[in-house]
Amino acid sequence: MSDKTTKITISSKGMLIIESTLLLIIGILFCCSVSVNQMVNYCLGILLILCGIFTIVTCYIQKHTAFSAEGVSASGLISLGVFCFLVGFNFSAFIDLFLATAGALLLLDGVIGLISKRNTTAVIVELVLGAVMLTLGLCLWLIPKFGTYSEVVMGVIFIVLGVFGLVFAFLPDSKKKNLSK
Repeated sequence: MSDKTTKITISSKGMLIIESTLLLIIGILFCCSVSVNQMVNYCLGILLILCGIFTIVTCYIQKHTAFSAEGVSASGLISLGVFCFLVGFNFSAFIDLFLATAGALLLLDGVIGLISKRNTTAVIVELVLGAVMLTLGLCLWLIPKFGTYSEVVMGVIFIVLGVFGLVFAFLPDSKKKNLSK
């Protein structure tokens, strides 16, 4: 008997392309779901399930185990995604909080990047995106009429993140090294 093992190899570029494409698709679905409230539940459910599965697969490929901190948190994402299909949520409050929190985190990381003298272009993009996300999150939360467009805002954010990911995936390695410094 020969003991053959199948080795799965996907480059980090391939993983980034897959992840960015998923973000683009989900972003487009969010933007199209303005007239159909239930579509938001389905889009977010699909997003959470796909992100959970993607995280588990990535974790398994990189660490050869799905049971790790990332794997456990990914199982929570999958559970929440399934819950979206079964029960449904009013995601306006979630989207508001997510945008504000992610924006604040990007701003904090950008400030840390300025202090540690990382690549200025990447830090500026991070600061601008963080400021926009924080501002949108706060506007969606504090101005009730503005909240009617929260799904579109979330969709646009996913599309922007997907485009950034695809652009980064297709950059030559020499340019990537300059961005990560």
